[in-house]
Amino acid sequence: MVVIGPYNSGVAKMALPVFNQAGLLMISPACSWPGLTKSGMADPGEPGLYRPTGKVSFARLALADDVQASVAATWARKNFVKSVFILDDGETWGKGLAGTFQAACDRLGIRVVGRQSINAEERDFKALMAGIKPLDPDLVYFGGTTQTRAGEIGRDLVAANLSGRYMVSDGCHEDAFILAAGAGNLNGRCFMTSALIPSERAEGGFPLFAIPYRQKYGHLPGEWGIYAYEATRVAIEAIRRAGKKDRDAIPAACLAIRDFDGVLGKWSFDKNGDTTRRTVAIYAVREGKFEFVEATE
Repeated sequence: MVVIGPYNSGVAKMALPVFNQAGLLMISPACSWPGLTKSGMADPGEPGLYRPTGKVSFARLALADDVQASVAATWARKNFVKSVFILDDGETWGKGLAGTFQAACDRLGIRVVGRQSINAEERDFKALMAGIKPLDPDLVYFGGTTQTRAGEIGRDLVAANLSGRYMVSDGCHEDAFILAAGAGNLNGRCFMTSALIPSERAEGGFPLFAIPYRQKYGHLPGEWGIYAYEATRVAIEAIRRAGKKDRDAIPAACLAIRDFDGVLGKWSFDKNGDTTRRTVAIYAVREGKFEFVEATE
């Protein structure tokens, strides 16, 4: 009746058309690619190509990446960022993040002093940083991943003595990013946004989930565990509301959920299957690792 998952958006892209044709509801704890649910920051044909029946059969608990980028701009403004230079890796996801971030900056009055796509085949960005330095932005934002040179950009930003801060997204949430930037280079200079709120910082009823989990297994659940638990509770609620083993009734019941009082707090699904939650985690690079700073909207 319901599929819980998948973990990443690449798998969802392949699986969704199959499950949609079968009428199966899919609820993902973690997939964040915007095109799974909406157009705009998406590949051609999305999200329609995931809905061959014309019906919506996908919902998710994770925030879409475009929401994350918008909240990032709001956080930047609150933290006295008045000017920004925006970079992206030239790929769909990275350009989409950067575009959403730029639109939010324009709306909030943050001055965008420049925008450029990099060549991710290169490994040296000293010339790029030399060109950015005279503009003296308060922040350099990069829409991209560790694999598309986010770490190397951070390394050369520091080497060029830019005075501003550096911001990336959760496409860089790995040790390899910090290693590529160079040990200690980004300490106190780099901030990252993520849809993943550390479980112990989550709103709502996390203790109701975590305490019995630890009693049974001897340790706390993994970081995405609370989202998977919430997805499962939603699946059970959708089946309960449908009241019958009907693959058309269950997705409809799921998408109609409003003010769900769950372990993630109180939230609803919109018509596309996206959560109305907008809480994003801010992390900082400190002592050579990512450290949670705050949750914000």
